[in-house]
Amino acid sequence: HGGGLQFADVPWVPAEHSVSWITEADDEPTRKRKLHNAMRRWHPDKFAAMFGGALCAKDRERVLAEVTHTAARLFKEVEDLRNKK
Repeated sequence: HGGGLQFADVPWVPAEHSVSWITEADDEPTRKRKLHNAMRRWHPDKFAAMFGGALCAKDRERVLAEVTHTAARLFKEVEDLRNKK
């Protein structure tokens, strides 16, 4: 398609899945690792630093908006996990 990464090129997390992919069966170290990896991947600043220069111009705003939305889902997961303790 040329011109850089497009919206469809990003492996978005389906709405029915946890952004961190944490399951009930995961122990504490596994949950922490999954959360850490998800934060590194979906934090808007980190995503922009890693991929911002590679995004095609026509999809840039849409991709970054979806990254922000995905990060918000992840932050809610973190909050929900804290509230379960």
